[in-house]
Amino acid sequence: MPSVMQDPPAPTPLGEGVPARLGDLDTTPVRERLRATRPALTPAERRVADAILLDPRAVVHLTVTELADLAGTSPASVVRLAGRIGLRGYLDLKIRLASESRPRGDGSDGPAPAGVESRADHELGGLSGALLLQDTARAIGEAAASLDGPAFDALVETVARARRIVVTGVGLSAPHALGVTAALVAAGVDAQCAPDVRLQCLLAGRSTAEDVVLAVSHSGESLETLAVVRAGQASGASIAAVTGFARSTLARQADVALVVGASGSAHRDAASASAVVQVAVLDALVAAVERRRARPLA
Repeated sequence: MPSVMQDPPAPTPLGEGVPARLGDLDTTPVRERLRATRPALTPAERRVADAILLDPRAVVHLTVTELADLAGTSPASVVRLAGRIGLRGYLDLKIRLASESRPRGDGSDGPAPAGVESRADHELGGLSGALLLQDTARAIGEAAASLDGPAFDALVETVARARRIVVTGVGLSAPHALGVTAALVAAGVDAQCAPDVRLQCLLAGRSTAEDVVLAVSHSGESLETLAVVRAGQASGASIAAVTGFARSTLARQADVALVVGASGSAHRDAASASAVVQVAVLDALVAAVERRRARPLA
């Protein structure tokens, strides 16, 4: 993979209505910078800007490669975008987003005024663990209330009938993919998940029409995960997906897709809450598959 430092920020004009000197933007929030420069960005840079604007809090937890995958571009484009809006690089971008997304003392989003202690800061003593658990329970409760029952049942049936399951997941979804694989194996299912995405492609490529590729991806746009899916499709395997976005590439390409996610809160961003929900749903999937396989196939 090419180094993110090999392609310096492009010194192209920022467009009409944008200050001529980037130094004039020093106190301007990142989101305002992105909106101001968006018309003058390249298509790749614009996709990165849109991904940031969609969920700034989630970006704080992503590596430059993960953000690039989410935007369907290269890490170099992410670094170029940071330079285009007057920042020193991706780390500077993340630091500023984290500061600007910090909950204010009144519970609203945005930079906290000087001298104002946020509610999260105040509760870090003995209550933060309880609050985070409450957030977890809230997120799972919301997911349970909005779960697409028929889609979940179809996913269970697809996995339960498969001769073999090849599980794929990279980045933040990699631990979830490994976890559900271990749980499926413990339940008596022939499931495999390789730690290297190239090996995942090989496993998927050796599948048959009786097998299933189970793809786990919150964004549904990970290039590595989609490569494994394509390898499975080429071999005739069915594609099952657990993702956070119904309009994602993964959801559109899957034979069966279960869309799950969660909203953020003052104590947990949307990406983190969705990750918790994803784990809970995968656990429910394994339990349902185990029960389904215990019954005679119709």
